[in-house]
Amino acid sequence: MITGRSRRISDHICEHLEHETNFEFIRCWADKEAFTTLVQKEKPTVIIICLGYESTDSIVVYDYLGDYVKTRPVAIIVAANDQDTIVFSENTRLRKVSYIPTKPIPYNILYSKLETIEKKLKAIVQIDETIEDDFDDSYEPDTDITENEIGIPAPISSNTDKKKILIVEKNPDQIILIRQYLKDDFKVYITRSCPDAYDFLEENKVDLVLLDYSLTELEITLFLKRIRVPLKHMHLPIIILSDKNTKDNVIRVLNSFNPQAYLTKPIKKPELISKIKEILNEN
Repeated sequence: MITGRSRRISDHICEHLEHETNFEFIRCWADKEAFTTLVQKEKPTVIIICLGYESTDSIVVYDYLGDYVKTRPVAIIVAANDQDTIVFSENTRLRKVSYIPTKPIPYNILYSKLETIEKKLKAIVQIDETIEDDFDDSYEPDTDITENEIGIPAPISSNTDKKKILIVEKNPDQIILIRQYLKDDFKVYITRSCPDAYDFLEENKVDLVLLDYSLTELEITLFLKRIRVPLKHMHLPIIILSDKNTKDNVIRVLNSFNPQAYLTKPIKKPELISKIKEILNEN
């Protein structure tokens, strides 16, 4: 979906996309009622917002997407000059937004972003198809969850009496495996990067984090530094999941952050469940 107040920018983007057979696009004027109605009807996977001479009031039109991205896979790209980018970033409720400049529009970057989004969507669809049978017709996403990089809601269990586990893992196969291990005993949430995990924890309380070490060492280190500073996260239990050949390095690098345990892959269900219950005093 192409929307926004700048007809010039949206015209240029549409002209380019017309020659790309991989994409189907629709246009929508930045009117709140028309915009929200068309988003609900068409269910776009990418929304490109073309900004032009924006104000605080004009940015409000897009606040609706803050709730919408919690229910469907959608990526938001904002095309704007420097001034409009500042106005938008200071006034929007949206947290996961990609920006591209407009003088000129870097189409190589735009297409690269679209290709990345397409790959992530395919991976997530595979996960969703695998776990679809666990949802009944009355399922509704929890209202206290955050979205991941492209707006996928994280919960995969709806029993609020269970202890809450956050999995930080980028590998779809590992997500499916660990989720299968935990779903009967715990309420499980998923994020696929450390920044997403930190954003989630800022707004939601969990009882334990399973952190995959195959994410970049820098990303993990920054995440643990940030998470151990606020008082509310200081004592949050963390289990590091690592490959057998990296365990010694993991311990050397991350030991100062006081994780509660290290487990090596391939993860065994009895070991994982036992360790979590031991840490949470549920044995």
